[in-house]
Amino acid sequence: MRNSNSATNNHELEQLKMENERLRNKILCLEADLQNSITWTVDDFASRASELDGSYDPTKFEDALATMIKEYGSTAEIIDFYLNELCRVDTRK
Repeated sequence: MRNSNSATNNHELEQLKMENERLRNKILCLEADLQNSITWTVDDFASRASELDGSYDPTKFEDALATMIKEYGSTAEIIDFYLNELCRVDTRK
């Protein structure tokens, strides 16, 4: 019976080693993808808002960023759209 447990344990150990190697390779691929990706942050909204005419509510930048990524992806033009649609402060009085 001892040999059977030992064989089972060895098999499980080999499976864990293979899974570990698979996950390491996946991490390496994800790291490479991340290095080649474009990422946007709330700071990008703040920076872009300072470049555009108008007044924007910075408390809304985080929601605008999340909506942009969820619905449309991310480009500078899309940031401008969401700044104007969701963050612009009406200064007309």
